[in-house]
Amino acid sequence: MENSGKLIAIKRIEFNSEAEELRIQGTVSNQQLSYESSFRVHISTLNRLINALQKQNPEIEVAALLEVEDLPNGEIDYSLHTTELNNVLPAYLFEEQQTYRQIRA
Repeated sequence: MENSGKLIAIKRIEFNSEAEELRIQGTVSNQQLSYESSFRVHISTLNRLINALQKQNPEIEVAALLEVEDLPNGEIDYSLHTTELNNVLPAYLFEEQQTYRQIRA
């Protein structure tokens, strides 16, 4: 995703206890163009997204809105519906922000 003023209105964040990715559904807006989208990002972005949503919604405990479903195989599904929140975030928050160093021997 480019960091060129794109905004994403999150509708739902879903993930599984065994997964390394978040599934995000929402509306992507880039100036005059907007479209529904579903995409995956690394699980490491979850904390950043929850913190941003919490900052925009100080009167609500965002983490308490997380729905939990225990599955028969021992895994746990998590779902966060954000349509009731101020849920529009800049696209750069969804990008992995970790820098990697290559070490060569």
